[in-house]
Amino acid sequence: MTFHHHSSETIAQHAAQFIIQELRIYLASGKSLLLLSGGSVGKQVVPVLARLLLEIPQELVANLTLGLVDERFGLPRHGDSNMLVIKKSGLVEIIARNGGVVAWPLNADLLTIETTVKAYNSQITRLFNSCKGRILGVFGIGADGHTAGIKPLAEISYKQLFVSSPALVVGYRAEDYERITLTPVGISKITTAVIYATGEQKQAVLEKLVGQTEFNEHEFPSGVFKQHQNVHVFTDKLV
Repeated sequence: MTFHHHSSETIAQHAAQFIIQELRIYLASGKSLLLLSGGSVGKQVVPVLARLLLEIPQELVANLTLGLVDERFGLPRHGDSNMLVIKKSGLVEIIARNGGVVAWPLNADLLTIETTVKAYNSQITRLFNSCKGRILGVFGIGADGHTAGIKPLAEISYKQLFVSSPALVVGYRAEDYERITLTPVGISKITTAVIYATGEQKQAVLEKLVGQTEFNEHEFPSGVFKQHQNVHVFTDKLV
C-alpha cells in the first residue's frame, strides 16, 4: 500500500494526475476499464479527471469503458445517484464523444434491484475478462470503515452477501439505501486501486487500515484493501 500525502488544496489534482498517468499506460495496451465512486471522489477528483482526459489522444480514449464502483438503486438520474454526480463533471460526454463506452448500473428498462444487479454483474464480469490487467478502481472510504457500497453489517449478513457468493456485483437493502456494489471478490480483481480519503474524520480509519490490529471484515469492510497487491492512497492526513 503506497501513500501519497498532499495538502487539502492540491490532493484532488494529484489524485487525478495519477489516475490519468495509469490510464495512459493501460489504454496504450488495449481495452481498459475505469470504475469510479460518487461522494468526494465524484465531486472533487472526477471534475479534474475530466479536464485531464482531454489531453489523451482520441484513439486511446476510444479504448476506455467507464463504470461505477457502486450505485444507489432507483430510476436513472435520481437525486442520490452516483451516476448523476459523475455526469455533472462532463467526463461522460468526453468519453462518449471520443468513442469510449459508458456502463451504468441503472437502466430505465430494469425496474427491480434484482434484475438491475443481475445485468450489471454480467456486464462487469464481461468487462473484467476483456480488460484483465487494465482495470483501475477509484474508491472512497467512510469514517465507519465502509468502502464502495459495502457497509459494516452483522457477520451473518456480511457472509451471505459478500463471502458465500462468487459474484463481482451484489445488491442489498442497507440502512440508508438499496445499494448495488462491487464485492470484495470484485475489488480483488482490480489491477490498481486508488483510495481518496481526506478530512479529519478519515484519520482514524486510515490508521486502522495501515495498523497491525486485527479486525473483523464485516465491521471494517475497507480492510479488503490490506489484501490487495496494488493500492495507492491519496490523503491530506499523515498516517
